[in-house]
Amino acid sequence: MPADDGYLDLDAAARFVGIAPGELDKLARAGAVQRENGRFHPLRLVRGYVEHIRSEGKRKEKNPTQGEIGEHVDLSVRSVSDLLKKLDIDNKLSSLSEIRIAYIRDLRATAAGRGGEEQANLTLQRTRQAEADANLKQLELFARAERLVSIDELEPKLSHWASLARSEVGDMSALRAKSERGWALARAPVISRLPVFLILQPSVLLPPSKTGTASRWTGSLSTGTSMPPSWLLQAVRPTLAAMLKRVSRQWMRPPKVPTRQWLVEYFHLPPEGADLPGRCPIITRHSTTGNHPSVPIGSQSKDIAVRSTTIRTMFPISGVFSMPWMTPRCGWW
Repeated sequence: MPADDGYLDLDAAARFVGIAPGELDKLARAGAVQRENGRFHPLRLVRGYVEHIRSEGKRKEKNPTQGEIGEHVDLSVRSVSDLLKKLDIDNKLSSLSEIRIAYIRDLRATAAGRGGEEQANLTLQRTRQAEADANLKQLELFARAERLVSIDELEPKLSHWASLARSEVGDMSALRAKSERGWALARAPVISRLPVFLILQPSVLLPPSKTGTASRWTGSLSTGTSMPPSWLLQAVRPTLAAMLKRVSRQWMRPPKVPTRQWLVEYFHLPPEGADLPGRCPIITRHSTTGNHPSVPIGSQSKDIAVRSTTIRTMFPISGVFSMPWMTPRCGWW
């Protein structure tokens, strides 16, 4: 209620200017409007409030807060913070108009596919399209120049080349051994005559004087004649490697005069195993004249390594043994 002297109390003054009493009290505490003894003069109240509105509008335009920016562009305070980081704008140094214009431009760029993540996606799609067009034009050029080959024609040739490469690589060691040392193995007689237990038992790695008779080592595998499966070789590989380390260099070589009885006992063959009279069924030697006579038993030959060569024949898979101390004349097959 206005007093007799024309002054208004807080509630009456707030209703007079159309704001809340708390807001008017805050303005009075800040010095925006004058207050005398807790009451307001109507004329000075209106003047102070109008001046406050003008200065506040200028302040918001010049140095807006994030809350005021959010109210202006209809965003939350957190969204305004992310927007300012994205636009690289400091609200303490930029006006509200500048922030509003930058926000509108960003919206336009995003809508046109030139801003934000859409810009990177658009650039990537354009790059892929350009590469696809270039590849298609290149294929069309090759087709017109008749430089393309049909898959149906190319596949048989590639298969043939692959088979040739495999055979060349597989026979490379054998050919080198034949050309350098002049030795070759008769694999068929060895595989057909030597039982599987010769591969698994240590008696094959020791001379007859150290191992005893062949019947001592015979077992369930003694009747087999084919090579063992790969899993079996994997299982016995550590044992075989340990046994090979215990064999001395001199035991790996046959005597200078390999007799028939020595071959039978050394390889644990039946008596009919050496059925070629006076001949060794294990190794053949290439002569310089092109003939390939068998090595006669009883001949003096220091280049014969029957034992080592036979062991390598029984293990045609490369890498099964590592015997750096073997004589080079044995060759690797």
